[in-house]
Amino acid sequence: MLVYVVRRILRLVAVMLTVYTLVFLVAHTIPGGPFEEGDLPIEASALANLRKHYRLDQPLWRQYVDSLWAIVRHGDLGPSYMSANRSVNDILADYVPVSLSLGLVAMGLAVALGIPIGLLAAIRRHSPVDRAALLFAVLGVSVPNFSTARASIRCELKIPVIAIHTAEIFITIWA
Repeated sequence: MLVYVVRRILRLVAVMLTVYTLVFLVAHTIPGGPFEEGDLPIEASALANLRKHYRLDQPLWRQYVDSLWAIVRHGDLGPSYMSANRSVNDILADYVPVSLSLGLVAMGLAVALGIPIGLLAAIRRHSPVDRAALLFAVLGVSVPNFSTARASIRCELKIPVIAIHTAEIFITIWA
């Protein structure tokens, strides 16, 4: 069992290193940079200062090693190029709790609706109830989230608002 766990952890590390390397290379292969694209042109001296500040003037291998070392040693995902004076960790700290709470509420609603509907469909196999449950499940998986959100806004459904408030209460109770 221990050999299995160690092997799985080593595979996890290999996959994470591969994904990190691919993302790093793709991000640095794309033409332009984080400061070249924008509405207002940036002077060459200001652009050079930004590249130096964010260490983008260093060789690619050095940027790779420094960034990987910062992630492994400190969990530091680096500075944000879009938000001044904020790190990616700060931005994630702002948004992960909201995403986590919405995900928990969505999972709760899925379980609260899915289990009774599934049990009812299993009890009454090949009936209209079973077919309606199957249709509901297929539509739930097939229809994109943005379409469902748009339809719920257009129909003025209050479910997302209730879910958000429930999530805030849940986070407040368990935080």
